[in-house]
Amino acid sequence: MSTQQTVDLHKLTRGGWADDEAVARYARAEKLTGLFAQTLIDKSGIVSAKDDVSAFDLATGTGIVVAKLYENLSKEQKAKLKVLGGDVSEPMLKFLKKRAEHVDWPGFETKVVDGNNIQLPQDTFTHIFVNFGIFVMKPGTSSVLRGLLKPGGFLGFTTWKKLAWYPWLVKAVERAPSKPYCPTEAEVEHALYSGLPWQATSYIESILQDAGFKNVETQEQTMTVDVGTPKENTEVMQLPLMMLSAFWEEGKRSALIKEVLGAFEENLTEQFGADGNVTWEWTAIIATGWKAE
Repeated sequence: MSTQQTVDLHKLTRGGWADDEAVARYARAEKLTGLFAQTLIDKSGIVSAKDDVSAFDLATGTGIVVAKLYENLSKEQKAKLKVLGGDVSEPMLKFLKKRAEHVDWPGFETKVVDGNNIQLPQDTFTHIFVNFGIFVMKPGTSSVLRGLLKPGGFLGFTTWKKLAWYPWLVKAVERAPSKPYCPTEAEVEHALYSGLPWQATSYIESILQDAGFKNVETQEQTMTVDVGTPKENTEVMQLPLMMLSAFWEEGKRSALIKEVLGAFEENLTEQFGADGNVTWEWTAIIATGWKAE
């Protein structure tokens, strides 16, 4: 696979967050990403923190980590809490601001933050979370995040051990009338992770240790998740399909995406029924580390 394909993939996926409709589709995936976000919060010890908490959720998206965080804290804890939700996508932050208006999130604010060019003050946060976003950032991001933490601060992030949707998209490509090229899972992972082994616990542990974190831990966590009806799941899968479309001729991508999505929904409907719930098994890596006191 060429370097150009990697660049194209990241350009395509960034474009996937550029409109309100795409953001709404992404929000539907929270029933999945929220399960692993809860694990991050559990491991952070934030619920039992005795001092004031200042948390940063990088690549916050539609704010599932933020939502889970506030759900876990008492009224008294919320009163002393500061949370920054940062994302490179302004439509995501617009969605999140509206969400915050309808819930009790004292101390919460949003900011446009590019994970590859973070401009925030050092020694600011007690806790930093990155839920399924670290792998689209530069390899040195862990070191940058360590600098943002106060002494004794916590960093937790998630990556995918396996791409659960990949076998289903392969079946959809095979069913599509045009039968476009279907990249191997290794090719998709190479493009998604910019050639780095973010699906390997040994690699993740090494980058956290090299960045100076202590008490580094990784955990593989598997969950069986109801991802909605075939139609609902197909809407969510438009963004993963963009990853495959990076391997297709640019002028044909839109038509092929529509064609493959149709085949994808047909396959799911045949197996689960039009009104049935699609259940998949997802495996993530939960990585944590602490800045020295």
